[in-house]
Amino acid sequence: MRQSDYQFQADIEVELARRGVSPYQCHEIVDRASKEATAAIAIILGGAAIAAAARSSGGGGYPYAPTNQDYDWAWDQFFDQYSQLVWACRGRQTGQFAYLDKCTYKAKHDFTWPSKQADAR
Repeated sequence: MRQSDYQFQADIEVELARRGVSPYQCHEIVDRASKEATAAIAIILGGAAIAAAARSSGGGGYPYAPTNQDYDWAWDQFFDQYSQLVWACRGRQTGQFAYLDKCTYKAKHDFTWPSKQADAR
């Protein structure tokens, strides 16, 4: 060690004695502070994750609905792989195909997706 390192170590020992801390307690103090900091960071990250989830889901309240989830459906008519015209039920928000019962009481017209290609969004 250099002379300045010895002096630094001596200064730390004097300060620890002034505070009533044994040099052997330093490891425990650092571990406790590290655990507390880790817990605080976990709480902050958990809160941020909850806020991000609420923001991405539209907040969960009506009339705002998540943009990645369907809440209204419509009929779509298009040509299938055998060049036959078929009807399918699709979600208006995502354009994804849905179970036919979602469109049970909907008028069977093709105003939402007039294209006759099976081009789910």
